[in-house]
Amino acid sequence: MEDKDRVKGNVIVSEDVISSIAASVVSDVEGVANLHHGLTGGIAEKLGKKNAKTIRVLQKDDDVTIELSVDVEFGVQIQKVAKKIQQKVKSAVEAMTGATVMEVNVNVEGVRMTPKHTD
Repeated sequence: MEDKDRVKGNVIVSEDVISSIAASVVSDVEGVANLHHGLTGGIAEKLGKKNAKTIRVLQKDDDVTIELSVDVEFGVQIQKVAKKIQQKVKSAVEAMTGATVMEVNVNVEGVRMTPKHTD
């Protein structure tokens, strides 16, 4: 019996694609001010390197480890925000790529202070 629908070949999802998925998800997590760019990350992003140094992706076969750096809003519970980032990134990357996310390491690099309004 011949399987006519079977196609041979490989599907490779680049680290940039995984990084973009993670960046999109992180920006929607409540309490995250932004992805942390630092000095060199901001310059690299202006030169066209998206998510430079803010998100690192390591792939081995279908296993993925993601490391990302964020700034959080002042007053949030950092552990809860970081846990939510881990859950959402893992879920989105696995759903969209079929890869297994082994770890999502979150580095909180800064706190964004919101200016107090004086009325």
